[in-house]
Amino acid sequence: MGNPEETKDLVEKEFLAFPDIAADAINVLLYQGREGTKAENLLAGPTESIYQGEQKLQNQYEDLCKYEIIDGRIRLLYLIANQSRTDGKMLLRKAGYTGGIYRQQYDKKMKEIFPVIELILYWGIPRWKGSRDSCRLFRRHKLSVENWKYIDQLKLHIFEMRYLPKETRELFQSDMRIIVDFLAEGASYRSDRKIIHKAALIRMINVLSGEPVTENIEAWMKNRK
Repeated sequence: MGNPEETKDLVEKEFLAFPDIAADAINVLLYQGREGTKAENLLAGPTESIYQGEQKLQNQYEDLCKYEIIDGRIRLLYLIANQSRTDGKMLLRKAGYTGGIYRQQYDKKMKEIFPVIELILYWGIPRWKGSRDSCRLFRRHKLSVENWKYIDQLKLHIFEMRYLPKETRELFQSDMRIIVDFLAEGASYRSDRKIIHKAALIRMINVLSGEPVTENIEAWMKNRK
């Protein structure tokens, strides 16, 4: 299926694109299992934004973009990024993604203004040690207390999906529960949970475990019981 990294990116995007899985991830990771949003209120949005490069305009892509629509209006926008490797400068990428959306609102390319929330699902094995906020990113600069008062405090909301505590994993209601349990428990994982998005889930298991992508869904399910 081509480049392994490109395949992994596509599989992760496909899995999170299902509204029930996106809503489940948002509710568990951001709202501790409460129904902060509903699948039926999430509408897929464009994942491309534009920024000014050195010589010309450049485009950048977020993995998933979901508008939350309430009573016909945009309440807020969720951006979900899948990350397989640690990235010490990820905070700057976030500033570009969210900044591009706010710029479009300022330029009246959108009918209304709304807040943006970005969460990063980190699927890698090494623990995330990169900067999660402005203070850590710029910690090597000799800045005074007065300087910090006027520096915008950006934050990364990173969730290490392989290391979620059991009490968090148990909050998932969608196929995401199978994914995070499998990552936590390894090859010995067994489950009799009902699978909703069978093909997408198996492809996700394959790429996260480093196995070739396969469509042998029934065999995998049989071995999980």
